[in-house]
Amino acid sequence: MDTAHLLDDTGYYRPNLAGISDIVLMEDRSSLLRELHRKVLSKVLGGEARRFEFEEEAVVAHYRAKIGTVESKEELVDILRRTGPLHLLKEKGRSIHPYARVPREQVDAWTVELLREGRIATLLIDDVHFVEASELPYYASALRKERELNELEAKALTFLKEDRTAAEVEAHLNVESAKVTRALRNLESAYLITRTSYLGGRWRFHVLQVDRVEREKALDHVVTKFLNCFAPATVEEVSFALGIDEEEAGRTLRALVEEEVADEGRFLISEHVQYMLKRDRLRLRTSLPP
Repeated sequence: MDTAHLLDDTGYYRPNLAGISDIVLMEDRSSLLRELHRKVLSKVLGGEARRFEFEEEAVVAHYRAKIGTVESKEELVDILRRTGPLHLLKEKGRSIHPYARVPREQVDAWTVELLREGRIATLLIDDVHFVEASELPYYASALRKERELNELEAKALTFLKEDRTAAEVEAHLNVESAKVTRALRNLESAYLITRTSYLGGRWRFHVLQVDRVEREKALDHVVTKFLNCFAPATVEEVSFALGIDEEEAGRTLRALVEEEVADEGRFLISEHVQYMLKRDRLRLRTSLPP
């Protein structure tokens, strides 16, 4: 049976539903809800809104300038180095496309080339994101979901010592597609396999060999990188964006404050304490360019 039409762009099988691409990603919904909530709070607070440190327009402009734009293949790599995980093959969620000054087709082509060249890598945070390749050890160490492999996962891992598609794994193991989907997702979440190429609408997977970084150091690194471009952020927002639990996110953020890397406070209208890098707070206060 030709199963290509059942593969979504994560390489896993999906229900054959009309309009599936129009479903809004959870990350988009979360962003829209935060924006709506902030507007409601602003109206409710009235004059009290002035007790928050910054105006949203100034903060948005500051971080957009830090992130920069993409007009070349090299700039795509550079922006990933600054931002950490982004969608490259989707315009939904935390995506590179608002910063791209070239057509989507060009971004897609560069992404496929860079992945094949090993200069960028994929990681799974609910959905497929991309990072600059040298950053992968930090994300693998911080986000890895350790678990004992079941028999199917162990067999799939052995088969993936060479590049294979999901369909090839299914045919080799002779099991239903839903079980292969689950096995591949579990292996990818454990950073035991990775995606090596995207050709003809299909991902190819391979065993991943990646250096380990001490977990606390890795968490400090990935949270700092997130705050570098997407602050101010609450504990809940950091937890959601990076796929780590709130306890870990809160502990890491408090450690960064203690180390005087980050500050906590009420920077934009919000019900919760927010965090941002100390240097960005200083620049916003003094209106210096990023």
